[in-house]
Amino acid sequence: ASLLGSLIGYAMQMMLTGVVGQMLHVQLPEPSLNPLGFAMITGLVSLLGFALPPVLRLPGVPTISVLRRESLGKIQVSALGYLPGVLAMAGLVLWQGGDLRLGGGVLLGLLLTAVTLSVFVYGMILLLRRVQGWGGVSWRYGLSAITRRAGLSVVQVLSLGLGLMVLLVLTLVRTDLLQQWQASLPVDAPNRFLINIQPGQLPELKAFFAQHGLRGVELEPMIRGRLLAINERTVSADDYSDDRARRLVEREFNLSWMAKAPQHNTLTSGQWWVDPQAKEFSVEKGIAETLGIELGDSMRYDIAGETVEARVTSLREVQWDSFRVNFFVIASPALLQEFPASYITAFYLADERHQVLADLAQRFANVTIIDVSVIMNQVRSVIRRVIMAVQGIFIFTLLAGVVILFTALQSTRDERLNEGAIMRTLGASRKQILQGLAVEFLVLGALAGFIATAGAVATASVIGHRLFDLEYHSEPAFWLLAIAGSALAVGIAGLMGTYNVVRQAPLKVLRRV
Repeated sequence: ASLLGSLIGYAMQMMLTGVVGQMLHVQLPEPSLNPLGFAMITGLVSLLGFALPPVLRLPGVPTISVLRRESLGKIQVSALGYLPGVLAMAGLVLWQGGDLRLGGGVLLGLLLTAVTLSVFVYGMILLLRRVQGWGGVSWRYGLSAITRRAGLSVVQVLSLGLGLMVLLVLTLVRTDLLQQWQASLPVDAPNRFLINIQPGQLPELKAFFAQHGLRGVELEPMIRGRLLAINERTVSADDYSDDRARRLVEREFNLSWMAKAPQHNTLTSGQWWVDPQAKEFSVEKGIAETLGIELGDSMRYDIAGETVEARVTSLREVQWDSFRVNFFVIASPALLQEFPASYITAFYLADERHQVLADLAQRFANVTIIDVSVIMNQVRSVIRRVIMAVQGIFIFTLLAGVVILFTALQSTRDERLNEGAIMRTLGASRKQILQGLAVEFLVLGALAGFIATAGAVATASVIGHRLFDLEYHSEPAFWLLAIAGSALAVGIAGLMGTYNVVRQAPLKVLRRV
């Protein structure tokens, strides 16, 4: 089984590296055989840890009980019997994580999630007992099967619910979150950037904007500079373990100077310079945390071969999704205004006014025009296609839940056959038994769908708040479709797995018992 799973994983990785590599136009590493050993160990640990304990109990089963079929399928194993398997799986997680803190966090998260959801699902199953007598024979028969096998029902609901939740999260990110984020942007959010504007072109460019009715376009100076030191400490990429910090230190910064604070920036600490003649820096809060810069620190830059140094007197929070011109570091005018600079600007232009860009490119040949709308469409397309590829991988998670469902059905096969035979002997029809089975699996599917939908919406809310900085609100139709779809899928799969219950002749089953 481990070898077969490794071959499937190898094939999927080859396919994904090809698809994703073509989308991102990069050469991704070739798949390797290194995970094969880990996969084989995982398979053996799973088998020995969870299938071996019942086998070790076989010598204690009386022979006469086996011949009479009294203990068939009823070999009990205490929870401690599975403890070595659980500990071995935990060890594999720590090994694969490569970090004790990361692996421990994953294990703790899994434990808390499993316990919380198990208690919640068990509570929902207990509530079913209150409504068990509300319907006819089939209704009572279906719900009683869930409540009598409460422990097994919890496992089935969680396995199916977690697999479905992963797929729903990816669906929400690809559709609802991206759409809500796009809708949250201002209608007139800038969608065109101009860079490499020379100082001598400013009057003519301003006249061009006025001629075409583009009001309020702000032109900001931009200077390139390399960070040399923070508080007299020479800055090097080797000083940082974070990849983003290392990249920031190794490249040049885009610096600017302004007399007034940008309207779309919010000061989080310190104050904007009272005297424009003072030599001060204002730093974006995120990059300050990344590079370890605090209020009052001094920063030294190399600009065109000259050294510039000043204190940080304010930290700012920047709304990067405003699509306006923003800078990590802004200086007071007295510090940088004497240096040669180019200018940059951003403005909104409706798509149907593409002729304006053609005229702009013709009159200002040196100015580079960046169409943000085209870039955003490409980004959205790549995100959608990557998520769809990842969804293909996580379908295996859902399939694992389906396998657990069929495994659970197989483990209760004899019990279900006996129940069906007794029910039919007492006068129940095949139709009533099938309806009872349908009720059982539809309810299990609905419970799994509810767990999956609630978890997906909660996860999407966290992603929306942390990454997109917006409040996510799910639609009632999404809840209904997800729960109904889960109930229908599990109902069909369950009936397929138990159809043999009604095909067996009652007399044949009772004679065997």
